[in-house]
Amino acid sequence: MSRESMNIKEVSPATVTGRRAYSVPELSRQYPVSIGFLRGEIRRGAIRVRRFGRRVLILKEDWESYLARTAASGTGAGAN
Repeated sequence: MSRESMNIKEVSPATVTGRRAYSVPELSRQYPVSIGFLRGEIRRGAIRVRRFGRRVLILKEDWESYLARTAASGTGAGAN
């Protein structure tokens, strides 16, 4: 499909496949954790990140891995 023939307004979020990476503020909005908590976990090496210039991104699979590890240990954002 060419860019000219695609009307961006017609594409709803439901039709777009899931994101592969998230910024720290995006994860903070989607999960009940603060930006400060996420940055602390990144600083201590618990969450793996990718840096693009000054932008810090967390890959979806790295976030899911973090949640699985913390849920299993009963600590962090994955714990209930």
